[in-house]
Order: sequence, then C-alpha cells, then structure tokens
Amino acid sequence: MTPPRFGFLNLEDDDASSTTDMTLRRRRHPKYYNNLDKLSIFLVSGCLFQVQRSLLTRESTVFEGMFACPPPRGQEEGDSDSAPIIIPDVSQAEFEALLEFLYEGMHDTYSENMTLEKAINLLSVSTRFECDNIKRRALEEITSRHEEMEPFDAIELGLRFHRCEWVARAFIPLAERSTPLALSEVSRLPLDIATLLWHVREHKQLQILEQDIRPSPPSPWGTPVPREDSPPISEYDDIFIQLKLTDWLSTKFES
Repeated sequence: MTPPRFGFLNLEDDDASSTTDMTLRRRRHPKYYNNLDKLSIFLVSGCLFQVQRSLLTRESTVFEGMFACPPPRGQEEGDSDSAPIIIPDVSQAEFEALLEFLYEGMHDTYSENMTLEKAINLLSVSTRFECDNIKRRALEEITSRHEEMEPFDAIELGLRFHRCEWVARAFIPLAERSTPLALSEVSRLPLDIATLLWHVREHKQLQILEQDIRPSPPSPWGTPVPREDSPPISEYDDIFIQLKLTDWLSTKFES
C-alpha cells in the first residue's frame, strides 16, 4: 500500500509556473508564523542560557517590552556567548524554574516533581518579570504546601510577596508554642511585625493557661468532663485572630 503524501510538491509533475502560483497563494499564519521568534542567549548569575524569545514574551510583559525595543547598532545582544543579554538580580535556580515551567509545565511529570523550593523560585522570578499566569500557579502551589514551611520562613515569604494569609496562618503555631521565642528568630522580622507577634502570643498563652486551670464540672463517676461551654480555641479564636491579622496586614501592604 502506498503511504499517503502530505502536501509535498512533486516538481516532476508541476511546471515552474504552477509552482510559482502555489507559492504566491500561500499566506503566513498571523500567530503561528513568527519571524521574530529566535533563540537568544542570556547570562544569569554567571551561567549562559539559550531560550526561544516567543516563550518569554508570551508570558512576560517585561520580556515583551525588552524585545520590542530596536537593538543598538552593531551586534545585537543575545546573539552570541560573548554578547549575551544580562539578567541582573535573578539567581540561576530562579531562571531554571521559569524555563522548566515554560518548557515542561504542561506535562504531568512537572507537577509530580514540583517542590516547595521550586515553587518559591518560580514565584520570585515570575514576580520579577511580571508573568501573571505563572505567578498564580506558583502562589497556588505554595499555599497548598504551607504546612511544609517553618513559621518564620512563612512570615518572611508572606511579607516579601504581600501574602497576608501566609503571615496570619504562621502566627498561630508561634503563638501557641510552649517554648519561648528566641531573639535570633524574632530579629528576622520587622519591628512592627515582631511586636504584633508578641501581643498575639501573649493573648494566646493566657487563653491556654486559663483553659488548663479552669475547673471542669465533676461527673457522677468522679471523672472530670470537658466543659461544653468552652469550645476548643483552635475552632474559634484562631480563625478570629487570622481574620484580624489579615485585615491589619492588608492595610499595611496598601500603605
């Protein structure tokens, strides 16, 4: 059986004029035929990367504006290893996280191999280059893995990226922790956040103490039973504290 032929010209059957006519009738697709798509070389933290421009401009308004500007006279930046496009203030791991998402983000294995560290790198670089869709994906990933972060790490990350809920959720385990907060831990935070943490912790510790010493009504068998009028702190008070913190932090980030 003769295999099908997919649109290849048979120059033996068609004369030169018919071939020319066919060529003239062809048109370039407005979206998927891109003369500007080319490989560019980037220098990030001492490492060279070669990347398709269209992948970057599709997701990043920063790269879209960068490549829209006419190049200077002479050799265009990004054409060779000796004249790369220099990307400052971005680590190699962050740029790798961005490219891994652009090239592999649609595959199932990408989600399976995602780690908290990769998600944080992806959030950082997508914020830097204004990649809104990628940033949303990174935020969802970090939020779902919030329990994997140490509380102080979560607070620092939340303050850096203005995520009120990350900071508020991290306050609760620190406020309930039985061991005192170390100076080396608290010094990682801005003064107003550290002061707020001390106030929340004092409030929570007093509540825990009152819960422990409040007498329970005796049962007929002599065994104390929990007070029905004292719901668990975690069901009510923690939620209230997180809501209040979120409101306060929202105002702080907006100012």
